[in-house]
Amino acid sequence: FEEDGGLIISIRSIEHVEVPECSEYVRAKISEGGYIIRPKAESSHVFTITWTGCVDPSGWLPTRITNLAASKQGMTLAKVKSFL
Repeated sequence: FEEDGGLIISIRSIEHVEVPECSEYVRAKISEGGYIIRPKAESSHVFTITWTGCVDPSGWLPTRITNLAASKQGMTLAKVKSFL
């Protein structure tokens, strides 16, 4: 944890023998990325969450599809709420 109570989560892609690449799907590679989670000053229960990453879509994808997927990446955190 950071001094202000923030948290930095680092992520990157890895190869996994139990989940090999498949020609039916395009697998994006995250060379570096992560989340920065910081509490808002006015509340200990409200946070600012920033996602950043360098992602290679690893294949031919129309720019429109790549941009659509990128714009929804931050919403993956919304799914975490259902587990809390």
